[in-house]
Amino acid sequence: FFLAAHTLTGIEPPWGMLSGVRPVKLPTRAMEAGATPRQAEKMLRNLLDMGAKSAVVTSLPLEDGLANAYMRREDGQMGVCAFERLDAHYPGTGDLFASVLTGALLRGEALEGAVRRATDFTRLCVERSMRFPTPVNYGVDLEPLLPLLWEDAASRTRE
Repeated sequence: FFLAAHTLTGIEPPWGMLSGVRPVKLPTRAMEAGATPRQAEKMLRNLLDMGAKSAVVTSLPLEDGLANAYMRREDGQMGVCAFERLDAHYPGTGDLFASVLTGALLRGEALEGAVRRATDFTRLCVERSMRFPTPVNYGVDLEPLLPLLWEDAASRTRE
């Protein structure tokens, strides 16, 4: 079925359907066991082996703290974008991260920079949301911060 769907539409099926493991369970399992950089690298290589040109695993609990790990097929080097855990959980932050990452990559930014941008912007949105009494189930208050992405993109265009 997935091969037929991919052939007809060109859309890749979700990773979890191919592997039998929901992606969100990987960091949860790693958190329970305490992930090592070697385990993070294995997760990324498994994603690359499925045909991806690059891979990102978010909120990976490494020995030194949380990080978003990434790898490109072309060089096979793992990169880590560390961040500090905030005492808050908002729905939609994964979607926000993926959107900022995708936008940065579409603008031609390197994977490392795109992961850093998505990490920083998502964190900034969570920090802002924590300062206001908005119900958590509304998600993060990102709209007032969107111009930061546009301004940064404009400054990169001028350089």
